[in-house]
Amino acid sequence: MKKSQMTLEAIVKMIPTILVILLLCSILVGFWSIFGKSKTKELNDFNRVIAEFEALKEEKIDKDACKLQPDVVPVPLIYEGYSLVFYSPSSQALPDICKGKACICINYDKKQHCTVYEDIVDYDPEKDKLGFEKPTTIIPIGEDKHYVKLKRECNKLSFI
Repeated sequence: MKKSQMTLEAIVKMIPTILVILLLCSILVGFWSIFGKSKTKELNDFNRVIAEFEALKEEKIDKDACKLQPDVVPVPLIYEGYSLVFYSPSSQALPDICKGKACICINYDKKQHCTVYEDIVDYDPEKDKLGFEKPTTIIPIGEDKHYVKLKRECNKLSFI
């Protein structure tokens, strides 16, 4: 019986130590999630825009209905101090990373991150291929602008 009592006493004495260790671990995890650099807050907004763009791009549309009522998808953004840039393949400002293809980029903290689209072309009303309306559209996200609107009118994509 004495051995089991000693074990029970040892466990009771270890409980505060275990609680302190758990508390310290949770504080460290909290700091890591706030200050960790695995994904920046700007990239979270960018990924939200890309997800909405992908859904809009893949949507099947009725050619007659799209002329009457284009799809407009507002994407609310949380953070500020960066710009979203939409490049068509013929854009004079097309970054090297896009390699002559359409792309959507985010510029933040003197960095640029882009997603390339091989199936997007320059807009041509005579063709059925999906295309960006303008060669380059720059949307600064800041104090007075916390959203971007993605618009699809048949095969024409524009950004507001």
